[in-house]
Formats: sequence, C-alpha cells, structure tokens
Amino acid sequence: MDGDDEGPGRLGRVRGAPAWRLIVVTVAIVGLFVASTVYSQHVAARLDAAADSIAGNASPSIVALSSARGEVLRAEVAVVRAIDAGPGGLAAARTAAEDALARLRDAEAEYLRLPFYPGERARWNEVAAAAHAFEDEVAINLAALESGRIAEARAGVTERLRPATERLDSGLGALVAFDADQQHRLGLAIPQLRTHAARMAYLLDAGSALGRNCGPLLISRRAISPEEVSSGRPRIAIPGKYTTANFLLDSESSLRSALSDMATPAPKSDPRQ
Repeated sequence: MDGDDEGPGRLGRVRGAPAWRLIVVTVAIVGLFVASTVYSQHVAARLDAAADSIAGNASPSIVALSSARGEVLRAEVAVVRAIDAGPGGLAAARTAAEDALARLRDAEAEYLRLPFYPGERARWNEVAAAAHAFEDEVAINLAALESGRIAEARAGVTERLRPATERLDSGLGALVAFDADQQHRLGLAIPQLRTHAARMAYLLDAGSALGRNCGPLLISRRAISPEEVSSGRPRIAIPGKYTTANFLLDSESSLRSALSDMATPAPKSDPRQ
C-alpha cells in the first residue's frame, strides 16, 4: 500500500463503516486455521492407517501364505517318499506328512487372524476348498500305503494328489500376489498423501497467516503518525477490494492498533540475561 497526500482520505470515507467486514475476516481466518488443523489430523490418520496396514496386515499375510505354500510341498514330498521307502519307512513318512499338514493349518490360522482386504475373502474361499481337497488326497494315499496298495497310491499321487497340490499352491500364490499388490498400493499412497497434504497446508495456512506483526504493511513516502492516518487525509492505495488490507482499513480501531504496534520500538533484551 502506498501513502500519498492527494485527495480525500479513504479512511475518512470508511470511518463510520460497520465492523461486520472485520468480523467476517476474523471468522474466515479462524475457520482456515481450524480447517488446516483438522485436515492435517485427517491426513496423519490416513498415513498411520496405511503404514499400519502394511506392517500389520499385508506383510504378515504374505509371510503366512508363503509358509503355507512350503508346507503343502512338504506334505506331498512326504507321501512320495513313503511310496519309495516301502513299509519300513511308512511311519516316518506319515509323521512328516501329518506334521506338514499341522503347520499348514497353523499358517492358515495365522493368516485368518488378519482382516481381509476388499475382494480377498472370495479368493480365500477358493483356497480353503482347495486345501480341504488336498488334505483329503494326502489321507487317501497314506491309507492306501498302510493297506499295502502301492500301485493305487502311485496312481493316486499322479492323478489326484499332484493336481490338488498344484491347485492349492496356485491359489496360495494368487493370494500372496494379491496382498503384495495391496502392500504396493499402500506404499504408493503414503508419499501421495504427504504431497497432497503439503499442498493443502500451503493453501490453508496462507489464508490463516494474519495476526499481530503478521499482515499488510502501510508504506508512505514520508513519516506519518497513526493520528494522521486516522484523520482521513492520506489517500491509501489497496491491492484489491477483497483483500485483507482493504478489510482491515474498514476498521479504524484495527488500523490504529496495528500502527501503534509498528510505532512502538521493541524493548531491548538485557545482555546480562
């Protein structure tokens, strides 16, 4: 704003103006400050949720499902070894297969303790059906071996157990890929949220950046006092009709207070402190 002596003072024309404009500005400033705070908290909550979902859901799900895939293969290998080992190795092979199935169930239980992402439950239902069919085939082949039906067991491995293993492994692999996609999506969302929050914070903070020692400046070619400005003689140029400077000029008391603050020298600090 540029102070000049020509013409009637703008302040003189607005001395009797109502204070509602200043109230509107003050409410807008407070509103922007509150909005900035609320939005920051909202974004922080979303960031925390994304990070927690990666660490507490997607990553543990991938670990549990990967462990389950390993146990599926171990159970199948135990059945094949039982066929090759003959009657003498049947007991050890059965124990190995049952232990693998027990660990498979533990991995599935660990996975099921975690929440499902949208669309994940339907995928799991297919995997659960495949796991049930796989366990049935393992039990059928071990029962055939215990009864001495070696040829039947060999055929069962080739015709039924191996396809059941492949279906279950494929389903578990698809779930691993699904959770990895969620992990990747959330990982990308975190920096995007931060960038968006920073942009919004600049806008909101810019609107709330007004207060004591923070706001428009009154510039003059010569030294003028608050009383002279209040007299209405200087013509004051404003940056725009709907600007903070213009709204503040509509309140003489606010302008006098601001000018008094600028005219009063700041106290010097005690060098001994």
